Amino acid sequence: MLKQAYIKLGAFSLALDYHKVYMSMRDSLYNAKTQKAAIRQQFQYEHDKELFELELEEEKQQDLETKEAEKTRLIIYVVAIGLPISRGKNYSGGGGGCVCVASCNEL
Repeated sequence: MLKQAYIKLGAFSLALDYHKVYMSMRDSLYNAKTQKAAIRQQFQYEHDKELFELELEEEKQQDLETKEAEKTRLIIYVVAIGLPISRGKNYSGGGGGCVCVASCNEL
């Protein structure tokens, strides 16, 4: 290191100047590394946030599709169960022409 050589020669002013240059360069290099690391972290954060939002949106879409499928299945079941009733079968045991499960007099 030049600083050490100038100190041994007794040129303290030059030693101090080179020490200042060394410190400045070291700080600049450290700051550049720190800045790169901060930028990298920011990009990683933004990327992870975007992925999370996409996954959340996909999950919401899947939930919506599942609910829609359940609704469709329920409609099919209701229609399948409702067909015998609408064809005039009486499940109340009353023998009348009522297509309701409860007796007609109760309605």
